[in-house]
Amino acid sequence: KTSVLSYSWSCIFTSFSNYGTSCNSAFGTISTTTKVIKLPKFSLLNTYQYKFTVTVTAADGRLSTSSVTVQPTKAGGVIVSLTSSVTTINFNSKLTVNGFLR
Repeated sequence: KTSVLSYSWSCIFTSFSNYGTSCNSAFGTISTTTKVIKLPKFSLLNTYQYKFTVTVTAADGRLSTSSVTVQPTKAGGVIVSLTSSVTTINFNSKLTVNGFLR
């Protein structure tokens, strides 16, 4: 049996001054329900740290969550993505999610 996966991205600040508050505005108008997200250049400020989390859910309700913390540089243009090479998985298979910073 195979299962279709759904994705849900979120963002919180991990900087001392605003720790734990939402930074979902960094997504702008891009969808937060896709396998990969690419943030627009300069959407992250170098004065803050951001924690991006993706929750991947199978049709049968199983889910997994992975996070990455990002500290942008002054140059801007940081791209954060967590990816999987598959969009469907066997019910008993392990799901591997990869994280990338560019």
